[in-house]
Amino acid sequence: MATESQLLSVIKDHESDVLRRSWMAITIGVITLAFIFAFTYIVCLIFARSLGISTLLLASMIFGVFLVVAWVSALRGVEPGRGQTDSIEEQIGMYKVGYLATGLPINPKNFAEGSATLMMHGPASIVEGWRLRRDRIPTDSRTLQAATSAMQSMLLGSAIPVGSIQPPTASLLLLRTGLAKFERKGSLNLIASIKAREVLGPQA
Repeated sequence: MATESQLLSVIKDHESDVLRRSWMAITIGVITLAFIFAFTYIVCLIFARSLGISTLLLASMIFGVFLVVAWVSALRGVEPGRGQTDSIEEQIGMYKVGYLATGLPINPKNFAEGSATLMMHGPASIVEGWRLRRDRIPTDSRTLQAATSAMQSMLLGSAIPVGSIQPPTASLLLLRTGLAKFERKGSLNLIASIKAREVLGPQA
């Protein structure tokens, strides 16, 4: 029969995985931003002298503007260019602009959107990592007791209405750890998952 100690063990494993994924997301985000700043700095080496300002200052200004836009986009979940479709004439016109500017048949709008997407990836990864760390599983004694009691019933084959499990954080705990899943039979119920039956004993 499932016990609080077994449940705590599953939670610790789950939290370790979440922590690993959150640090990975934050690290990737920071590395992405560092790479973009380095690239911006290298590009600014070409123009800084002609403009008469410091390369570091110019790179920081450009990077700062893009960073603010990327952070806002990441927080709002906005993808650059999403849902926008140019007509054939507009696309040909953009290719003409790209050719006249660079001598290459490129669409500068696609380049800008691709750059914006790459820029947004850094803040988006950091935001995702922070979200993972913030949404921790509650482990107070009342929640653990309710989750354990519900899990014991589910392992014996019972389907428990979601609203009957109090406090609600107990249902959240079982769902986040993958020990319970939804089943709709008239009302919305929780039943033991395959993972619960494998981890918490042969009573499944």
